[in-house]
Amino acid sequence: MALDITRYSCVNVGRHGQRQGEADPALLDMLHVMEQDPLPMQVVSEDARKQHGWLRTPFESAEVSELGEAMRELFSAYDTSEDGQIDLAEFVQAQMHLAEAVGDVFDRRVATHRFYSMQNARLGRVSFSGFFREEVKRLQDDADVNAGPPRAEWPKRLLWCANQIRLGQRHRHVQV
Repeated sequence: MALDITRYSCVNVGRHGQRQGEADPALLDMLHVMEQDPLPMQVVSEDARKQHGWLRTPFESAEVSELGEAMRELFSAYDTSEDGQIDLAEFVQAQMHLAEAVGDVFDRRVATHRFYSMQNARLGRVSFSGFFREEVKRLQDDADVNAGPPRAEWPKRLLWCANQIRLGQRHRHVQV
C-alpha cells in the first residue's frame, strides 16, 4: 500500500523555515523510506530523526522509560544547584557512573568532548533532556556496550550509583 505523501505538509511555519503547504524535506524522506520498507527504524535519515526529535532506538519503549528514570535520578544526584542543569565536572562524574553501570570504559577526555559537543554546553551547563538524548543515542550505537551487562540491569545499577552519590553528599554535609 503506497502512502499519500501529498497530505503531509509543514504546519510549523517558522520552525523549519518552510511556508505553510510546502512539504518538509526530512518528513518526505522518511515517508519515502516507509513506502519502500515497512520497518523504517534503521533506515530513516539522520536528518529526519534530528529535525523531528524522534528517538529511533533498538530499545523497547519500556526500557527507554526505565532507563530514563534511572538516568534522571543519576542526573539529579549531581544537580547540586537544583536548577535542572549540571556543569562539566558534574557531567564527567555522571559519565563515569553511567559507564560503570552499562559496562563501558570511562575516559575523562572523551566525556569532556561529549559535554562540549552537546547543544547549549558552550554556556557551561547542560540540561537533563540533552544529557538523556545524547546518552541513549550513544548507548544504542555502541556495540561494546550492548555486548556488556544485560540492559535490564542498567537502570538498577544507575539507581544504585545515584543512591551512593546522595549518601556521600549527606555524609559530607553531616561532617561540616
